[in-house]
Amino acid sequence: TFWFTARLGKGTAKEGAEGQQEASMLENISALNGSVILLVEDNEFNQLLATEILTDAGFVVDVAADGEKSLVMIEKRPYDVILMDMQMPVMDGVTATVEIRKKDPFRDLPIIAMTANVMAADIERCMKAGMNDHIGKPIDPEELFGKLRKWIRPRTAPAVASSPVG
Repeated sequence: TFWFTARLGKGTAKEGAEGQQEASMLENISALNGSVILLVEDNEFNQLLATEILTDAGFVVDVAADGEKSLVMIEKRPYDVILMDMQMPVMDGVTATVEIRKKDPFRDLPIIAMTANVMAADIERCMKAGMNDHIGKPIDPEELFGKLRKWIRPRTAPAVASSPVG
């Protein structure tokens, strides 16, 4: 036999509740596992943070560092949603969204603005450009997952052909 002593700090009920809330939040988006997201963001820290949050939840994430790169990337792979920063070099989020909406296959592709600009006029500008929704920075994972649940259509399993056995 053996024994050991572990000195652990006392947890709080809040920590337990937060853990349960996070598990519940991830369970609620499990139907979206494997959904492909294009994150258009120039700030490397924000890229890493958003990518970690999303991949930990089961999403597949590609990153474009500016709006111009996003226009190239959407032609190469089908995306379920675009998370679009507003202020970027080369091409900003509003201009990129306007250009995306000009292309027939992408007129209905959900685009969610991700920006620290949360004034009513900023949000209205996003919507006028053709974005579907808005999320403020810093990113609140619960709010982000709520927006993704709203805009991503859950993938359905392919139909399995049945044949008589005999």
